[in-house]
Amino acid sequence: MQADKDLCDVMATPHGKRMVWRILDHCGPMRSTFDKHSDRVSAYLEGQRSIAVWLIAELGAADPDAFADLIRFMQQPVAKSATDDAEDDGAA
Repeated sequence: MQADKDLCDVMATPHGKRMVWRILDHCGPMRSTFDKHSDRVSAYLEGQRSIAVWLIAELGAADPDAFADLIRFMQQPVAKSATDDAEDDGAA
């Protein structure tokens, strides 16, 4: 499927991995969506979380190892420069 290939292409670059991680972090797939003061806030947070759950499922469909690879990548020290990223992408 083209969408799977497209997602694999995104995940093949350090830039793509960082962007997917930012989306997942923003959507909070592992955070509680309960808000004792507002059902609307809970619904909003659950909507965000559902996007993250969907994206994780899409990663798994495109490449069963993609999510684990993403976690490993994001746990690496951030010692690379922008020049290193350009070399990784074949732009240098």
